[in-house]
Amino acid sequence: MTLNTGAFPHSQRAAVIGGGMAGLLAAHVLAEHFEHVVLIDRDEFPTAPEPRVGVPQARHAHLLLTHGRKLLEEIFPGLTAELTAAGAWPVDVTKDFVLHNLGYAMPQVASQGQLQTLTLSRDLLEWAVRRRLNPKISFQTGYAVESLVHDAATSRVTGLRAVRNKPSADGQREALELPADLVVDASGRGSLAPRWLEALGYGAPRETVVNPFAGYATRWYQLSPRTSWHTLVVHERRTGTILRVEKDLGIVTLVGTGKDYPPTDEAGFLEFARSLSLPEFHETLLKSEPLSPIHGFRKTENRLRHYEGLERWPEGFLVLGDAACTFNPAYGQGMTLSASTALLLRNCLKQQKRDASGIVLKGLGQRFQRLLAKDFRLPWLMATSEDARVPEVTGAQVTAFSKIAQRYMDEVVALAAQRPEVYIAFFSVIHMVSPPERLFHPSILLRVLPRMFREKREG
Repeated sequence: MTLNTGAFPHSQRAAVIGGGMAGLLAAHVLAEHFEHVVLIDRDEFPTAPEPRVGVPQARHAHLLLTHGRKLLEEIFPGLTAELTAAGAWPVDVTKDFVLHNLGYAMPQVASQGQLQTLTLSRDLLEWAVRRRLNPKISFQTGYAVESLVHDAATSRVTGLRAVRNKPSADGQREALELPADLVVDASGRGSLAPRWLEALGYGAPRETVVNPFAGYATRWYQLSPRTSWHTLVVHERRTGTILRVEKDLGIVTLVGTGKDYPPTDEAGFLEFARSLSLPEFHETLLKSEPLSPIHGFRKTENRLRHYEGLERWPEGFLVLGDAACTFNPAYGQGMTLSASTALLLRNCLKQQKRDASGIVLKGLGQRFQRLLAKDFRLPWLMATSEDARVPEVTGAQVTAFSKIAQRYMDEVVALAAQRPEVYIAFFSVIHMVSPPERLFHPSILLRVLPRMFREKREG
């Protein structure tokens, strides 16, 4: 095994593990404060909008929430226009999406500018972001990070050790030891940070896991440009989405919960689609040309790692993105939270002291992890409260209050089918544009409560 210690000076260098959205955005923000930023990833990055081998979930439908689009525009001014020019579709969610939610057909109504976003593939989005990255960022691709380099005397992470995925002609796998002032783990669901921290004597974080046992199956189709809708969504116990992206490609994702997994063979996939309550969904697949195999994905549990709860934390180390908290992908929160976390990191770095050599990192790690945990609270509550409806769910705290909250939201959905202004308010919360309190405004609350009590008396 050969050792490469990197070709960059150690002074004020940050290293980011993972080249997904969380890692890309974190690296871009770090480059505003560090002389050198190295992003290390298992995969080679494609030179066009194509899938990466190490991101199996990228094949499934990813919705860029309105709040997420706005945050990305803040980080990369002009990105929305650039993506649109590359084929992404500008949409008004409440107008351009046909949605059947819990048996109700939602109205198609303009949101008056509140819910403008883009529909596009994750491949296109990541490609565009990579092109816009700060030029201070360099890449070490084809390496898997195995451990952290740690100075026990100062309780500081001082770099990382990685090994090349593919052996050389002589069978050796090149080892890389990369010194860094700050190491950021954005390696995703499979993060080894709990193991690393425990090995270094800091302990592993407590974890909270809520698992609805959801499974995904996705196939790409060529859609007709003449459909009466832009994107079609059926949200029930069994869920289906036809997300129109660039070149009129349709990403068709089927979801089942409680281990009711959608099949990955063609006959089973189509039969699952036929079982949805909207016949047009299945009919669209029969009339469209399939372009890909059917890809399955079942690693969908919500997993929150409580790094903020560790009594000791090494200086020079951060964990973010799915490495810190993963959500059931059904709610589309991941890319938006990657953007909001990057802005949180930017603000934390701006508040750190400076000296003659640059930014002073002391105290950054623990402060960042605690602030990040606060940012996770609301999206975690939204995702796990919905997953708690699944009878087979494990890890959810089902209380009398949560049952009342679910009943309230059921009535909000029913009311939204009748009143466009409630539908817009509902989706503004889903898209993280408005806080949940908007759904308790008197204009909604005073209509929902009588419905709840009336149905209770009738029951």
